[in-house]
Amino acid sequence: KLLIDIFSEDKNILKEIEGQIVSSLVEKINENIASFDSFFKLQSKKSDAQIITSKATILNRAKKLMADTKSDLNKLKKIVGKDNFQYTNLANQIYSFVNAAVIVCYNKEFEKNNVERSSYIELLEDASREMSNLDLSIKKTIIKNLSVIKGEDSTDCWFCNGECQTSNDNPLKIQMHKM
Repeated sequence: KLLIDIFSEDKNILKEIEGQIVSSLVEKINENIASFDSFFKLQSKKSDAQIITSKATILNRAKKLMADTKSDLNKLKKIVGKDNFQYTNLANQIYSFVNAAVIVCYNKEFEKNNVERSSYIELLEDASREMSNLDLSIKKTIIKNLSVIKGEDSTDCWFCNGECQTSNDNPLKIQMHKM
């Protein structure tokens, strides 16, 4: 910030400083993503019972990924803008991992008919809140997964992922789709 103020009149130096700051932020965020990716790959190889036992650890690491990248993501957004590809790509990666962590654990518990939903709901609500003002491709998926985990009845068409609504009177009556 101080360097930007000092060199604010020289556009070339200012662009160079901003470029270095962006590179540093992207590198730091990518390190956090890579660390979670390694952790998640190891967890995913475990048995169903081990994943269920490790649920708290997996979800806490997903929360930690959001917390550890939040400040740097906000700084990046401030510099490059919320519609910048670099920013949206990194944000999508982070929230995709959060979603994946929830889904892997939830599905394993669901298969065993022993689902404790509150931790899933809390994490997806946190992610949803953080993404509320962003246009990210993972956003709709997280909102839909949150709705399903909460047990809210969805009238979204299963064939088009919600682009058409089913009838509330007859949830099986849907618009025909071309194949």
